[in-house]
Amino acid sequence: MTSTAAGYGALTRLFREWMRFLEGPGDCAFEKFHERVATGLEQANLTAALFNQEQFPSLYSEIPLAGSIDSTRLPTSWAPPAGLNLRDAVLTDLERLLIAYVWKRGELWRISHVLAGLRDQESFDCRDPAADDDEPAVMVQFGRHLAKPLEEPIFDQHTARHMFACNYLNERDDACLEQFEPARAAQLTSRQNCQLYRNWWRAKLLAPLTQSRQTTLQADLLWADRIMFSLGKAVAVLWQADARGERKRQRQSEVLP
Repeated sequence: MTSTAAGYGALTRLFREWMRFLEGPGDCAFEKFHERVATGLEQANLTAALFNQEQFPSLYSEIPLAGSIDSTRLPTSWAPPAGLNLRDAVLTDLERLLIAYVWKRGELWRISHVLAGLRDQESFDCRDPAADDDEPAVMVQFGRHLAKPLEEPIFDQHTARHMFACNYLNERDDACLEQFEPARAAQLTSRQNCQLYRNWWRAKLLAPLTQSRQTTLQADLLWADRIMFSLGKAVAVLWQADARGERKRQRQSEVLP
């Protein structure tokens, strides 16, 4: 069993390899680097952070629907009472099944957020009453990504945490992720951090790839997203394990004479 200290060391090395790769990927394919990251996470006993490709297949190959959504044909609001006009847009059994599933999850509100992003709207009235963040930035940005998959990234707590960890390590050559304390998920997914991530993604990833690897841009962006998701999630997995260990040590110290 790898200690959390060793895990932090291994993860820091993986992050630095990734940061060097972004500076000049050369002939190495992003898919190959993803395999390297997956192997490194497995060796560090961080398999919980691995990107699950069966759970999240590609939106643009295995699920050939994103990128061809006509938002003008969809209801503006998916929440009652305005959401009653859903009946005019839901026509097939598959659509009814998917809407029923989203309803059971209590997430019809979130579809309005995705639509706002699809329509490139920065503000809207619909708020998710169950959300614990200030702004529904994750779903709005997902809508932007669906509209322009080669110009807008997918944003979530893991990619945001990955960005902040990269920035932290970039400050000092001897910095280690063991000293990096990630923010809470709700803080990571604010509208401000979403904009920070969009800017970071364009500068560090999109601009260099557009200049040098145009023919493989879509595939490279897909594998890069999976790498960043895994690295960001690994930071959270380690930090949570470290916190659990600290709580266990505190309980033991309380009962021992």
